[in-house]
Amino acid sequence: MIISPKPKTHTALNVAHVLPTPPFSPPLEPLEPVVPQESYTILRTLHRTQTSNLSLAVSSGCATSTKKATLRHALYAIRTYRLPLSRAALAEHAALEVLSNRIRGENPYVQRASRFWDDGQRFYIVLEHCGGGNLMNLIQVEGPVDGTRMKRWTCEIVRFMPLLSPLCSLTESCQASGIGFIHRAGIIHSDIRPSTVLFRVNGHVCISGFEHAIVIATRQSVPPSIEERQRGLLASAREWCEAPEMLLGWEIGLEVDCWAFGIILVWMITGKVYLAPSCAIIVN
Repeated sequence: MIISPKPKTHTALNVAHVLPTPPFSPPLEPLEPVVPQESYTILRTLHRTQTSNLSLAVSSGCATSTKKATLRHALYAIRTYRLPLSRAALAEHAALEVLSNRIRGENPYVQRASRFWDDGQRFYIVLEHCGGGNLMNLIQVEGPVDGTRMKRWTCEIVRFMPLLSPLCSLTESCQASGIGFIHRAGIIHSDIRPSTVLFRVNGHVCISGFEHAIVIATRQSVPPSIEERQRGLLASAREWCEAPEMLLGWEIGLEVDCWAFGIILVWMITGKVYLAPSCAIIVN
């Protein structure tokens, strides 16, 4: 299956520029910029929900003889929503547009979007493909992580550098971490959980899953109400790492992402969730 965006779509981001890597982490592999062509070939379905479909795709301009290293960075994850757009689609689009602003720069620990377009029936978001799986699957298979990986992933997600290096300014610290970059862009992720923490093929963290994000300047999305949680599957999938104000339906701020990270950090170390017994995920 081949899909093609309209000419009016956004140009691709420059994926060659990355910010410095935090401590405890080896240098990032340099990314070879592959400019998306006018069409993409769908290879297979990665994930499907009632409102969207996530597919693995390759730029149709990449021949089968393309070098392995180049082909790896030519892979894309294309999320497809049916029109009219759901609240999740609007939230993801709004957040990714802000994060994809060239003026803001890029962050190696946040999933990038390169194009948005619709064909009158469906809306497409072209995302970079992170081929290393996610934190949920990794810990369910391997169990609690060792100290080295825990420190590296913690620094990549939050990077509390002022405590580790007096030579790094607070601004550099915020920009270089995944959650810090998102917050600095004026966005509340509000869905930080193990399945939205992806890994690149080189083992580095990549935060994804902006379907419940909130752009603070416009409040283009609001968290689901308690009644909406009870009607859907959101409670079982998200409740165990949500902050109390989210569960109570109160107005939320950046702090909810810090709460979620704290729960995930404990889970990475122990394999257990202590604050939500009904939704706890235990790793033997």
